[in-house]
Amino acid sequence: HLAWQQLSQSGSKAGSFEAVSEDGRLFSINTLDGTVLYDGCPPSRLPKAILNHRMYKRSFGDNNFEVATSAEGVLQTIKPIKGAYYDFYAVGDNLVVVEVDAVTSVRLELLDVGIDAACSPWGDELPVRLREMHSHWVCRSHNAMLLRPVTFQDRHVHFLIQLKPANEPAQGTGSGTITASSSDGGAQLDSSSSSSMRQGYKCWRVPPHLQSLPWLQLLNGRQAELTDCLILPSALYICSVLSKMEPLQYIHSYIVRQEDNTRASSARALKQKQHKDILFELPRFGLEFVLHGGQLRSLDFRDYILQQQQQLVTVEPGTQSCLYTLPGLQQYLVLQRDNS
Repeated sequence: HLAWQQLSQSGSKAGSFEAVSEDGRLFSINTLDGTVLYDGCPPSRLPKAILNHRMYKRSFGDNNFEVATSAEGVLQTIKPIKGAYYDFYAVGDNLVVVEVDAVTSVRLELLDVGIDAACSPWGDELPVRLREMHSHWVCRSHNAMLLRPVTFQDRHVHFLIQLKPANEPAQGTGSGTITASSSDGGAQLDSSSSSSMRQGYKCWRVPPHLQSLPWLQLLNGRQAELTDCLILPSALYICSVLSKMEPLQYIHSYIVRQEDNTRASSARALKQKQHKDILFELPRFGLEFVLHGGQLRSLDFRDYILQQQQQLVTVEPGTQSCLYTLPGLQQYLVLQRDNS
């Protein structure tokens, strides 16, 4: 709430009022003609240099906002958009975008994915779908990164990454890290090793029923419900089998941890009850498999496992020769019913 004071002119009360906010900003209003000033300047729209910036276009599209300039030269939206203010400012050719929660004042900085969505150098080990199909918002105060849909209007959190604090030494040997360092305006990935995602930081897949929750609640109160931790698939032999169906860069691999008090049923319950099994997701096909007991079990087709023989062949009766069925079919996986 602002404490408004009526201004006077030549000893008489005028139709103008002013107030100073808690953060020191001066608000002025003329009730006669409707003029509103922020720190003595009228509100304006974002300049073309920001509107045409590649990073802005990707997440904000053709949207423009009414903004006021702060004492530091930052362009700030004058009213919240779905519960958040946005700050915009340029550093050379780079654009900095910060989302500020209107209630908690927690700040999220939008990271630049680059021209080819390589997310280099801060996230070039992320799977291609996580790089190209999401926007990436880092919170330095909570050492976290959120992966949300590209458009700023969709706040659903699809992945939650716990960053290693910049002053915390790496655990183990030979693991790279993502940190919340702000030395160059973005989170940093030390990719000196190919095992960064195994030990450097934790990337949790957020299940659909939790994606609309406030992300701080996911980080602090509901983290036990995040059971799927992303790992690099390149060293896993089973990925070479699945790559016959889907290129390796589109296969997501997770270590599945035990979720307590699970009441889920059907094939999904199998995944939730297995402790530290490895889950393989083919998101473009909507398929999931869990590696358990040396067998790759389907979570989409109940009681089916991946067959060891992945060639569609039959043996001709009375001969030793094999007949390849459907020879023109190149992209498939063969499942069999698990009778055990």
